[in-house]
Order: sequence, then structure tokens, then C-alpha cells
Amino acid sequence: MKLSFFFTCILILLGTACKDSGTSYEGTYLGAFKYSAYDTSGTLVSSGAFYLFRNGSELLGPWELADGRSGELKGSIQNDTVRVDLFPTFRDHNLYLNGVLSGNSIVGTWILIGFPGEMARGSFTAIKE
Repeated sequence: MKLSFFFTCILILLGTACKDSGTSYEGTYLGAFKYSAYDTSGTLVSSGAFYLFRNGSELLGPWELADGRSGELKGSIQNDTVRVDLFPTFRDHNLYLNGVLSGNSIVGTWILIGFPGEMARGSFTAIKE
């Protein structure tokens, strides 16, 4: 419970700083993915969607959470391994998604990292809509 509350507070704090930049994306559109994140006990802590564009091995795209917060992600894809940073312009409180793309889904782990190191972790699923 404390971990869920902590994770939610961090996302609220970070989300207030994110604004839509109006960025246009180049590359191949991989699709819209419905995102659900869980803490280590399996409790849902966040949900939303992200939209992936692939340019070579680079991934870019917007994301939004169910509570209305949004931002721009940056990441990479190699073979079926996907790595994404939801807050690529932040020096602290980075939220990383590391997963495997299989068919229409990405399944993996999320890690919240700040200056003190790892602050929280859990699992996620992202299903292509």
C-alpha cells in the first residue's frame, strides 16, 4: 500500500511538469498500446496509453495516463526487446519500461529511478488496441 501511494505521488509530481509539445513523429507507426502497471504485489498502480513510432531502432511517441497527465517518451527496440523512458528530459525520477514485444503486446517491468537509486519497481502490460 505504501509503495502504491509513493508511486502515485511521484507520478503526480512528475506529471504536472509534462506538457504536450505538439511534436510530430517520423517513422513507422507501431500502434496505440493500452498500458497497465502493477506493484510487486500485483496491485494496479497506474494505467493509460502510449503511442509508438519507430525510426530504425529508436522509439518515440506521446503517452497519457488515465488521470489526464501526459508526456513524450523516448526509447529503443532491438529484435523484440523494448526499452522506454517516460521522462527522458528529467535528471531525476526517471520511469523506465523494459519489456518484450510479442504479437500485439509488450510485457515487462517498470523501474522508477531517482538520485538515491531505485525507488520502486513492478510489472506492466501494454496491449495494442
